[in-house]
Amino acid sequence: MNREDMLLLCDYLEGQDLTSDEMKKLRDKIVLIKAQIECQDKIQNMCKEFAEKAEAFHTWMEDYKNQEAAEGTPEQQLEALKKVSETINTEGNKKKDELVSLDNQINEAGVKENSETVHTVASLNVEYDGLLDIIKSRLALLEQQINSAKYSLPPDQIKEFIELFNQFDKDGAGCLNWYQFKACLSALGEDVSDENVKKIIREVDKDGNETIDRDEFIEYMTKKLSDSDSKEDIIAAFKDIADGRDFVTLSELNSLLPPDQVKYIEQNAPRKEGQPDAIDFAKWMETAFA
Repeated sequence: MNREDMLLLCDYLEGQDLTSDEMKKLRDKIVLIKAQIECQDKIQNMCKEFAEKAEAFHTWMEDYKNQEAAEGTPEQQLEALKKVSETINTEGNKKKDELVSLDNQINEAGVKENSETVHTVASLNVEYDGLLDIIKSRLALLEQQINSAKYSLPPDQIKEFIELFNQFDKDGAGCLNWYQFKACLSALGEDVSDENVKKIIREVDKDGNETIDRDEFIEYMTKKLSDSDSKEDIIAAFKDIADGRDFVTLSELNSLLPPDQVKYIEQNAPRKEGQPDAIDFAKWMETAFA
């Protein structure tokens, strides 16, 4: 029975000429019917309130999805977008919680489907997660743009460094302490002592907090990559001179390099075992780039 039918029934019953006992029963029935009407009105109002808030939440998300980038340099745009991200997280979760609470009340009232709206908590959650993904992608693109200009590396390489950093930044602190950094180096195949790890951190750490933040990590990896390339280039050059051998003789170097450079190599480079005139360039490079 709908609300209008219930009210008509109450009007009808109140107009009947009945005995005292019948009147008491009638009053009880009218009270019950009116209570049912109030309950239906309350549920209807909750459904309408949910519909209004759901539509407002949907519009709020659409506005952020279509929001144009802030003006200024990439760094300024990044800072502005970070503030937008904070707002979306704070306000968005608050709006979601309100809708979930209201939806729970509607469900407890026995309403299976809210006919006042096409939105549901589930569909709005999907939409909200999509908005977070969009903002996250925009932040990543700006960071890549800034880092590419800062480090002169391809975006994919920087992304790889960032993913590696995040993998060992377990607590999300935005920096690596010495044992997290050591674990990272170990994953890269480097067996470095605790003392050497701390030494590297002291050399790389610019703000003196005895940790490596993401920018410092990228700088370290960039230098390491550059050093690694240089090392491989030098070894390849020596191999060309040595015709594929893992050593080169001083007489061969004398025919290709200036005397002062040959003298430096002769004084500093290790010899091939059993061959005092042969330079073990592979071993030398390992020592030089350690």
